[in-house]
Amino acid sequence: MINSINTNAQLGKRIEYLRKLKGWSQEDLSLESNVNKNYICDLENGRRNPSLMILVRISRALKINLQTLFQGIEWYHIINKTIFFCFQAWHKIVAIGIFRDFFNILSSMCGKHLI
Repeated sequence: MINSINTNAQLGKRIEYLRKLKGWSQEDLSLESNVNKNYICDLENGRRNPSLMILVRISRALKINLQTLFQGIEWYHIINKTIFFCFQAWHKIVAIGIFRDFFNILSSMCGKHLI
């Protein structure tokens, strides 16, 4: 399972940073984005996993695009997990190919099709 806790915490700190750059309180961001103040607080503390719609509202309120909102957030654990799964799948394919070659050689030696 991908560790979303680290990403949520980073995203929350990024939103807090951008909010403070504007000199806004959490209540100001809440009013501008139409997102509940308690949700903003939980989000900034990494306790929420926001939907895309919430992130769009926040980015519009801050007058930034989503790319700017996510700037600097490390996604390395997602990328590493994806690479790991791809490697596992490739490894299985190679292993199947090796066994197929082995059985083909064995079949030719025995004069029978084993697979």
